[in-house]
Amino acid sequence: MAFVDCTAEQEIPRPKNRLRRRLYYSGKKKKHTVKNLYTANQKGLPIYKSKHRQIGKINDYNIYKKSHPDIPKDVERMFDLGFLGVENKKTIRNKNHPYLLKR
Repeated sequence: MAFVDCTAEQEIPRPKNRLRRRLYYSGKKKKHTVKNLYTANQKGLPIYKSKHRQIGKINDYNIYKKSHPDIPKDVERMFDLGFLGVENKKTIRNKNHPYLLKR
């Protein structure tokens, strides 16, 4: 059995508060958004959905760290590219190129 983890951005109306405008603005979509984390089974049925109030600016991996479902370890999990580093939590920085990760 396998589960797929994915996030989706949903557009929201432009907040009136200046701080909230800055927090909810997604540079990728060029809109004010919130993110949801979804986990689906092989048939495509959602088995988990995170809280709706995840700020659209936050990276997918950080949302996963805060609110991921407890699923048995024998279940295979598949992630999209927004979740790089979930499977191997130890990432070693390359001394010559600090922004490249060794795999």
